[in-house]
Amino acid sequence: MISHSSAESVIGKVFFSGAPPEAEVSGSIRRAGSRENTVLEVGDRQKVGNKVRVEGIMREDTERASERAEIQGRVSGRTSEMDLEALAERVTERLWLLRLDQVKEVCDGNKVPTGNVLTKRALIKKCTESIDAVIDNEEEEVAKRYMCSLLSFIEAQIEREKEENLGGHTHVTDLSQAENDVANELDLHQSYPEGHAVNTVMEKIKRNESEAGLNRPIEQQPFIGLAPEVTVRRDFKICGQIGESGQKDKLSYTNLMHQVDRGLRKGHGEAEIIEAVIKAISPGLSLRNMLEIKRDLTLSQLKIILKGHFKEDSSTDLYYKLVNITQNANESPQAFLFRAIELKEKLLCSCEEGGEYFSTEHIQKKFLRSVGTGLISDHIKFQLRPYLDDSKFSDEMLINKMNEAAGDEIEKLNKQKKNTG
Repeated sequence: MISHSSAESVIGKVFFSGAPPEAEVSGSIRRAGSRENTVLEVGDRQKVGNKVRVEGIMREDTERASERAEIQGRVSGRTSEMDLEALAERVTERLWLLRLDQVKEVCDGNKVPTGNVLTKRALIKKCTESIDAVIDNEEEEVAKRYMCSLLSFIEAQIEREKEENLGGHTHVTDLSQAENDVANELDLHQSYPEGHAVNTVMEKIKRNESEAGLNRPIEQQPFIGLAPEVTVRRDFKICGQIGESGQKDKLSYTNLMHQVDRGLRKGHGEAEIIEAVIKAISPGLSLRNMLEIKRDLTLSQLKIILKGHFKEDSSTDLYYKLVNITQNANESPQAFLFRAIELKEKLLCSCEEGGEYFSTEHIQKKFLRSVGTGLISDHIKFQLRPYLDDSKFSDEMLINKMNEAAGDEIEKLNKQKKNTG
């Protein structure tokens, strides 16, 4: 249907220019009607495209939610036996397999503050810092749920990337292409009112697109294959705080050295470990101030300084303590044995770090002898004598035999109490 204003404008142009009679007028009116019908048709197609796009997005959201739930179930099954540190390393490894935009989406989806960070490495560092904060400040179960959710989000991104590389483009891509086609066609109809011109141009565009797809350079073709495995190592950090010697809520020298040795076994450098130890010292302590200004500090020097701070005994002092150890009156046989084992291990570590040298075999013999002579109960001594004469008998087996002998002793005392009562 032709609007009244369009018809008047066409007729006015014809009579004003002195054009030929009725045939020219009717031809102009037909062309105007064709133009308006074409624009209306394209507008209707655009409305249909918008409706299809909305329905597609809703369907895609439902599919993504279902897909993420399925992935979360698989992730929970695989990570149920993993500890927090292993789970955190797994999350960091999988983050490196994502693109920059995908890492940003992970940060936004899991409320990780990123500020003005623009690089992939910096974004992953922000995620790692967020994970460390959750591990330090939340309960283990809460931290595990958070990392499982984070890992599920990452796995969903990786799965979607694989599908796109294999040709399974999502609805959004298809709808965006359809929307562009409708917009291009609308522009062509406005530029070329005649129907045959529009069809010619559209056929040319489609033919060019087909040829462009066939002649696409190899480097622009989508890569299909597995992403390379990336090994990511977390920064070394001391768990706990170093305070004054003897503070119960602070780290002991033994616990601190255990963490340092663990960092060395994992491949962390001496400089990184020294920096982590200094950061773990309570602010305001003269020890921290001294270490922060000390130049060319080595790990061996740091251990000697820490020994002095914690007032640790020398090898000779530890040796004489081990030789003269005895069970206290209110101390159980098991607790006495644990104290003796601790002294023995401290002495061995002190000898390895450059203290006065005592051989491992000599220390083991003195340890077994001290356990036998330091026990209060003669019954337990008699039960353990065959094992205390064997220098190759392990600490674990000795603890087991001590438990059996102590149990027999308690049972004997209970029977005596019943008979006297």
